[in-house]
Amino acid sequence: MIVEKRESADVSPHLKLELEAGHISALFWFLQSGFVVTGVEVGCSVRTFIAAQLGMSQEFIHDCISTTFLDGKPVDDLDAAVVRDGSRLALSSALPGLVGATMRSGGVLASLRSSITYKETGICTGGSGTIHVKLFNMVMEEAGPDLLRTGILVSGSDLETFLQKNTELIETCRNISLDNQSIDFRSLANPQLFADRAFVRLSVKTVSHSNKGS
Repeated sequence: MIVEKRESADVSPHLKLELEAGHISALFWFLQSGFVVTGVEVGCSVRTFIAAQLGMSQEFIHDCISTTFLDGKPVDDLDAAVVRDGSRLALSSALPGLVGATMRSGGVLASLRSSITYKETGICTGGSGTIHVKLFNMVMEEAGPDLLRTGILVSGSDLETFLQKNTELIETCRNISLDNQSIDFRSLANPQLFADRAFVRLSVKTVSHSNKGS
């Protein structure tokens, strides 16, 4: 799938990593643990948010996203459920087993969890807000590379945790830059580098083993 480029007005530090294509899956940790989309129009449907802000096509949404949670509750109708400022959205393809079948959006077993199914309560006004997003399994694998190339906002603390636990991966990066200034991988070992930052924009460029860029 192709994630369309989105305009962003955030002023968070921008960390760019360039590494071999085979290593990008290590960065999927951020997609599972969660990233944020800020300055977006809220009060819209989940489907509209996924398409407009995550750049996923309607075909991809229909074919790949079969399990959706909004604020911890399974969603059956992507057009009826509304994202609000601070909403937490989790997207997944089909989960295995009976639990997966029960949680599937609009599935034949959806009635078994009617007491926890997401239901709209009241009117939600529009405006600008922040949405927390998590991606899992096939949705993460298919959409992840394009989202990382475009750039995602991650918490400074999550980034620090990742960098401290993945020093060997960072050492393999072909290039590293912070706010368009090249830096050495050793600079990322400083545990205070992003300590005072709520969010950091992380983008990842991949290159083949035989090439140094594209």
